[in-house]
Amino acid sequence: MVVEHLEASVDEKHRVTIPREIRKQLGIGHGSKVEVVLRGAEIIVKPVLPVKNPTQAIWGLVREAEERNPKKRSREAVAKRKKAGNLS
Repeated sequence: MVVEHLEASVDEKHRVTIPREIRKQLGIGHGSKVEVVLRGAEIIVKPVLPVKNPTQAIWGLVREAEERNPKKRSREAVAKRKKAGNLS
């Protein structure tokens, strides 16, 4: 990984333009979302990567959440009722 140090200016509206080379490398375009983090005296700007199924991405990360998974619990309840003949 090559670390690039490029300079950017702050305009009159306090905006900073990310240099073209960096935008291209990171796939940042018009309308892209970025995360801005202040770490000490550094400003870190990184692209926000979309998650296709955010709910599925976090299931199982926390043991309690997995056990209380509402979709799983509702499917189990429907299956139980079907088996008992209480659901058509």
